[in-house]
Amino acid sequence: MKNNKLLPAAGAIALLLVAVLLAITVIAVLYSVASPGTKAPQGYITVSASGFASAPPSQALLYITVNGTGATVYDAVYNMSAAMQSVNATIVGYVHGNMSMVSTSQYSVYKTYNRSTYTATESVVVTMPNISDVNAALGKLSALANAYVTGVSAQLSADQVTQLRTQALKAALLNATEQAGELVSPMGVKMTNVSISGYVIRPYPVYALAAGGSAPVAKDVAPSFFGGTSKVSESISAVFSYG
Repeated sequence: MKNNKLLPAAGAIALLLVAVLLAITVIAVLYSVASPGTKAPQGYITVSASGFASAPPSQALLYITVNGTGATVYDAVYNMSAAMQSVNATIVGYVHGNMSMVSTSQYSVYKTYNRSTYTATESVVVTMPNISDVNAALGKLSALANAYVTGVSAQLSADQVTQLRTQALKAALLNATEQAGELVSPMGVKMTNVSISGYVIRPYPVYALAAGGSAPVAKDVAPSFFGGTSKVSESISAVFSYG
């Protein structure tokens, strides 16, 4: 009979031990979650970012149109060619003798509206390697008969584009890394992949202008051309791992 009375007490003690063990387990789990020494969940995030770099353009493009008229096609082409020779003689020094920097963009011969004469026209694009020569070149060209400067635009050189894109890309990477750090702070981030979305140059280079322009003057003038500042923006998409 004594043994029978002890059974309920033994069962109660066993249940108490189970409850204590469960409490210890819960406390251990909570400690492991809250402990700063435990490993945080791992994952990936994708961040889009842009970077910018700017510089004054080092070169320029000149757009020049010459024309010639005559009673015959031969006369019109001959007169136009004479005007173009004057243009070439004027700009050869500004391109350092490298006439491959002059390219024809348009050439045409047509009968004039009154049908009594012919007109020949040729348009060329001149790459000026030194933008500081533009003012002087414009002044010389303005004194030529049958020659018209139809446009001029500042342009970054190929080396400048490469340098500015590199600077803009570095800025974009730094921007993306900072954004990722803010999103998953205080967990550390590591860049795992980067893709370049594209780049833009502003102001946009002008590649063609319509023929036209005012009539040339009788002597050199001293125009002022301002190249301004060009900006390159680089856009990227970067993947970061964290945890």
